[in-house]
Amino acid sequence: RGFHEEPSFSSSPDRRAHVEHLAAKIKFGYERRPMRQIGCETMCLGEDRFVLNGGFGRIVSWLKQQIPDVRMNMVVSCVSCTCSVPHGPDQGAAGGQGSAYRCVVGTRPTEVQKVPSRLVCRAAIITAPPAVLLGLNNASAITFEPPLSQERLASWRRMCAQAPGAPTHEKVVFRWLPGEVFWPEDVPLLASQNAHLCFENLHRFPGCEGQLLVHIWPGGSLHTSVQTDGEVVQAVLEVLSQMYPEVADRPSGLPWPQQFFVTRWGSDPFALGAYASAGLGSQPRDWASAAQPLPEHRSENSDVGSVVFFAGEHCAGALRQTTGGAFVSGAAAALRVLQVLQPGRLSVADEDRIIGDLAGFLWPRDPRLCV
Repeated sequence: RGFHEEPSFSSSPDRRAHVEHLAAKIKFGYERRPMRQIGCETMCLGEDRFVLNGGFGRIVSWLKQQIPDVRMNMVVSCVSCTCSVPHGPDQGAAGGQGSAYRCVVGTRPTEVQKVPSRLVCRAAIITAPPAVLLGLNNASAITFEPPLSQERLASWRRMCAQAPGAPTHEKVVFRWLPGEVFWPEDVPLLASQNAHLCFENLHRFPGCEGQLLVHIWPGGSLHTSVQTDGEVVQAVLEVLSQMYPEVADRPSGLPWPQQFFVTRWGSDPFALGAYASAGLGSQPRDWASAAQPLPEHRSENSDVGSVVFFAGEHCAGALRQTTGGAFVSGAAAALRVLQVLQPGRLSVADEDRIIGDLAGFLWPRDPRLCV
């Protein structure tokens, strides 16, 4: 995953220790050993451990309480950072009097927002995935003015799907009644002969009783973008029947789940993939290029003059491909914007405190985001 590809860890003891940790984790998981026995479980940053009770919508709900103007169900169509724009009182921009409003964000009509709109601002943070930024689907494509450099576009192209609906990491979550659980209840991972399926036992966690999460890796026969929910669920249940024949051979057979949900991130026009990955021909500089603010052709060592910033898991360096990385990159981009708009207001200690406060609210059980 992303941590393994990070150049700074290519030959270091940290990288070797991390790879050994992942191998041990899988081995312990399949051998029914508790994950807490793995020594660096709480300190390893190369994994995704960002889970919120109530779902990730909790972040948006919290922001709506803090920010007076949060607009939902708006689809951005264009971002321009060409010149200063006069600020009118009805344009929904935020900032102090006399500020230079150098960014214009345009939206397209939707079923909810019937007419296009134009938002004028001093800075913008773009969190769309690389495939969306490349415009692979017209429903979500974003144009930039001035046009982005070919180098940046090539970097995005190497880290994302090449077409809408391309195979990607998908998931299926099942819920049975707690009394219907037919797999070992204390095992973190369930072994399958299908190399493209990985079963994660959520039943072990409070509030997730009866739940089983199935990771679908690309390259197999399951392709959620072109198959119905029923076809995907039936195929997974057949694999489970092979894993637990003693249950499948009962007169009642394998119990049908009470609920299930199938992801289709590959065909979702606003995702177009599960996460960024190092594609054929990718270079270490691709990840740094993806996160560089606009306008382009500025000094990479200074954000002075920057108007448009980028955030998301693909901008998170060694934490890419994780929701924790997406969170960290968003917070870091917001701090960069604040430093540009109000230079010198925050010290390093202030930034650390802000990240710690956010992490404490959103992820109180894990100290890693407080660093």
